[in-house]
Order: sequence, then structure tokens, then C-alpha cells
Amino acid sequence: MQVAALPTPVRRAANSRPTPELSPQAANRLTLIEQWDAMRRRGHHRSEGRRHPRPARQPLPLEVPPPQARPARPRTRFPPPAQRPTPPAGALPRRDRPYQRTAPPWFGKDKIAVLLRRRGWKVSASAVGRILADAKRRGVLREPPRPGVARRKPRPIRPYAVRKPSAYRPTRPGDLVQIDTLDVRPAPGVILKHFMARDVVSRCDVLQVGTQATSASAARFLEAVVARMPFPVRAIQVDGGSEFQGAFE
Repeated sequence: MQVAALPTPVRRAANSRPTPELSPQAANRLTLIEQWDAMRRRGHHRSEGRRHPRPARQPLPLEVPPPQARPARPRTRFPPPAQRPTPPAGALPRRDRPYQRTAPPWFGKDKIAVLLRRRGWKVSASAVGRILADAKRRGVLREPPRPGVARRKPRPIRPYAVRKPSAYRPTRPGDLVQIDTLDVRPAPGVILKHFMARDVVSRCDVLQVGTQATSASAARFLEAVVARMPFPVRAIQVDGGSEFQGAFE
């Protein structure tokens, strides 16, 4: 370990600094410490120091500056006084006056707060949420009528297709033949429709490729399935694709 001494000009400057003035409490404590050191040098035990009276510990006086007077009015008010309309004579107080919500009903507090900031209002999303909740609780917020939800179009009535009964169990070939289509892309920009029929019992397949997956092409494939299967086809299972409607049925 290396010990480096301070330069001589630094030590002289440190020794030449004036001693700060001590407070009466600090001066009394320093006197007691010097007396105790003198007693220890004379060979006295530390228990003898207990006979000497000690000054009572007192908290140091702290000068706490008085709190600055702050106005009770909030920094921002909603809305500003200049934009508040003067209510007519005999009108209800502003708190109990019903008002119409102009924002769409699906706009939440975050969206409304962003729109207000764009118009120059300094308001947070939590403040908007409290205002809306308080207005709803007091019953003074009139929500606009919500737009009706588009009703789903009913599925067309299919004269032959029915949902497969859960109790139906194919036991022999031809009891259930599954038909489906798949897109085949052999080259860039070339899309072909792959038709496949499989018997769930015998695993016999019939394949055919077409250019379009229409109900007419699916009907032609069905004729090929009935002709090429080595057994009579009694039931066919398809999905809800449009190619399995119309001419196919």
C-alpha cells in the first residue's frame, strides 16, 4: 500500500482556515470531553465519570421556514370560467342539469381525454372517467342510442344436407364418404382445385383436379365418385363450402 501526502500548499491552506464558532451546547460538550481525557490520562476509571453531572440532552434548535401560502383554487379547472355559459333564470344547478353526451358511446375515458387535449383542454383520463362515472351515478348523463348490430344473415335452407347424427356409425364400405377440396399451386400464378373423396371404412380414395371449385365442378366430381367407387355410396359428408351447394345438391 502506498501512502501519499498532501502537497505543502494544500496543507498550509487547510491549517490556515479559521476555526468555526461553536454553539454553547457544542462548547459544553467539548469541555466535558477534554475533562474526561484529562481524567483518563491521570489513571481514573470510567466509572468515576458517572459521578460528574451531565447536561440534559436537548434537541438542537431547527429553524423551519413557515409554509408558503398556496391558493386553494386548483391549477386547472374543467371547463375554464370563460367558456361556462350563463344559466337562464330558474334553471337547475349545473351539477343537477342533464346534458347529452356528444362522443360516441364506445369511446372510453382514454379516447375522450385525447380528443379533449387536441382541443386545448388539460385533463387526464382518470379525471374524465370520474366525471362520466359521477354523471351516470346521478342519472344526468343521457347516452345516445347505440347503433344496431348487423344481424347475421340466416343460412339458406339446404334441401338435402343435414348435420351428421351423433349416433350414426359407418360399419361397411359406402356408409360414409368424405369429400373436400384443396388448393394446389404447382407453379407461380397457377392455382388448381384438388377434389378428394375418401371412404372412412375402406380408405378408398377418388381424386380429381379442376380449375375452379364451383358447385358445377363439384357435381361432376360427385358423378365420378359414384361411378368409380367399387361399392354403392349411401352417405356423403362435406363442409360448409359454397361449392357443395346449388348444383352439387
